[in-house]
Amino acid sequence: MVLDEDLRILRANASFYSNFRLREEDVGNHSLFQIDNGRWNRKELRKTLRSVTVQKESFRELEIRTGPTHAPEQFFSVTARLLQPREKGRLFLLTIEDITDKKITEQRISESEENLWRT
Repeated sequence: MVLDEDLRILRANASFYSNFRLREEDVGNHSLFQIDNGRWNRKELRKTLRSVTVQKESFRELEIRTGPTHAPEQFFSVTARLLQPREKGRLFLLTIEDITDKKITEQRISESEENLWRT
């Protein structure tokens, strides 16, 4: 998705709308932190995105966990980078990847390894 420097969503792709069961009118020109009942209003994401807007630095693969208000618990990898500046401010490209299955698999492997070491 494309965000402005106030972290309002200017555009999102069809995949985003489909994956999160949102409509364009629910998202367009709204703050990232307000959409989807505040799913993305996470302290670590807010802090990291603010640093992108101020310091003009990109970040990669910030892991965000949503829940318990968004059951079931989900995990996402978020990446942001500055796009070309424009006359009325900067634009940012934000990607969100669902890594829930990966995290669950890692957790199961870790638990299996712990059980092996106990026996």
